[in-house]
Amino acid sequence: MRTRILPRIGTQPSLNRGPNVYGSDKASRFVSDLASGTDSLDIILLGDSNTGSAIAGMWGYHQGFCEAMNGKGWTFYGTPLLAAKNGREINNAPDLWRGGINYFAPTGSFLSGITSGGATAYSIWSPTGNWTRYGGSGVNGTFLTGVSITSTTGDFACSAAAAELRGGQTVTIEGTFGGTGDISGYTNPKTYYIVATNGSTTFQLSTSLNGTPITTTAGTPTGLTYTPANDSRDDWAYISSATQYFQTSGLYINSDNPLATAGNTLYYRIRYGTFITSGGGFCPMVFNGSSAEQFSPRRFQSSTGSSYSYAVREDSWVTAGTTSYRGTWSFVGTGSDVCKGPMAIANQSFYRRTKGWSIHSHAYLGGQSSDMIASTIKNNVPLTVMQNNLQEIRERQITAGGTGRVLLMYQAGINSSPASGQETASKWVAAARDIWDVYKAAWVSLGYPLEDLACCFWCSHQANSADTSNPATVPGNLIAVRAAANQMAIDVPDMTVIDIKRLLNYNQLLMGTGDIGAAGNPVASNGKPYYQRINNWPTAGSDFYEHLSGGWTNIVGPVYHPTDGYTIMCNNILNALLSA
Repeated sequence: MRTRILPRIGTQPSLNRGPNVYGSDKASRFVSDLASGTDSLDIILLGDSNTGSAIAGMWGYHQGFCEAMNGKGWTFYGTPLLAAKNGREINNAPDLWRGGINYFAPTGSFLSGITSGGATAYSIWSPTGNWTRYGGSGVNGTFLTGVSITSTTGDFACSAAAAELRGGQTVTIEGTFGGTGDISGYTNPKTYYIVATNGSTTFQLSTSLNGTPITTTAGTPTGLTYTPANDSRDDWAYISSATQYFQTSGLYINSDNPLATAGNTLYYRIRYGTFITSGGGFCPMVFNGSSAEQFSPRRFQSSTGSSYSYAVREDSWVTAGTTSYRGTWSFVGTGSDVCKGPMAIANQSFYRRTKGWSIHSHAYLGGQSSDMIASTIKNNVPLTVMQNNLQEIRERQITAGGTGRVLLMYQAGINSSPASGQETASKWVAAARDIWDVYKAAWVSLGYPLEDLACCFWCSHQANSADTSNPATVPGNLIAVRAAANQMAIDVPDMTVIDIKRLLNYNQLLMGTGDIGAAGNPVASNGKPYYQRINNWPTAGSDFYEHLSGGWTNIVGPVYHPTDGYTIMCNNILNALLSA
């Protein structure tokens, strides 16, 4: 008699083999548990301009998934995390679902002004006036000088650093070791993490974030360079000592946002930095649509701590009636308790303490191909920014009642690269695996179990009958990409891929909700396709095939229209995961 040994639950993922969903069943389990109310789920979106949340009529997958999940009756528990300052590819989502955020002194444009597809640039927050980056002005290449080893447990001394040193910041040591002293396990080059510092002339190193200090021998090495990473707390808004600041705008939700439903207890959550220098702090406040303050009395949060680290401040209120709400972390305090330096804010959000869903856009990279997107995520987003964001997402969800699950969703393929040409199967697969590896590495570096992190990727929607990327010069190139993506998810068992062409193909997208032609064929510009209109008017104008239709028009204002291709596609994606 033969016996069969069953794998332990959660250790060996079941594989889907199509025709709609391929690879790991983890994404399906996450969505199923969300639908049943068993657990919560935070979704991270990234990719090209179809990611959405732009401010000129681009709706995108961000809004589409919000509408689809809300339409299914699943509980919306929190807004995205919104950075206090915005200059990188994390948290770029100023046009939120049924809400938004006003950044101070919006200048410049997203990713050095590069945009595509008719959507205007993001208004990002460039540091001006009193504002600087939390990490100071140091850049890679600014070496620490006068370095010596002062203990057997990884302690170093140096001349005053050009930029303030921070816990969690990396220091890369390079060169051939000479002189006196020793760093156990050193190889040329090697990157370490600062686990303790006075901010200027002393620091202690570990081989991992918040890890055990390395073993050293006191002395003065020669032949080495010590390079602190640039802005280890980048995307934090920082106010220097003695500077005061005041503003009343910030994160807001509209009256039709589910969070604003009467009787909800909401929390205004702010992640902030702590300083060993005393005297700084900030003043959180929430107003309703009539500008009435929701906290009484006004509250001041000191930024003084025992080390350079982070903390979380939460203030709650109960919603009443049908009204909007807006929050700011820099309101007027009482007496000397005003928003002043030293002070740093990482991000802010509104949320309820209940199981449910939230969506965060991590990359809106208009006009970029898969290899360009992967390069941006790998090379332009510091590990500390990724860690800070993932940590806050998970900790907030656990506080709200979930177990800390996150689903990464990535899409690309419609764009070509000026350097490498049109999308290919090998480029798409390599980029998808690189992006997944970056997020997994950041997740594991925080000590989080991979069982709580899943991915769901897909190649772009079909934009023409030949299924080519834009511009259409290699007929059928996306047919090969889709096949390779599906196979990748079988070959790499912790990945999930959805073949969205099977959910809505070109003819179905072209027909949308409109009528078919006299010959029984779908017709372009029939008034209600699931493709975007050039002028964002849902019932007139030419089709723009690189985007699906959005939820509102810039002609008549932000009015939702049911011929919303992104919501239709997102609903189909969720249904495919639920049935896989």
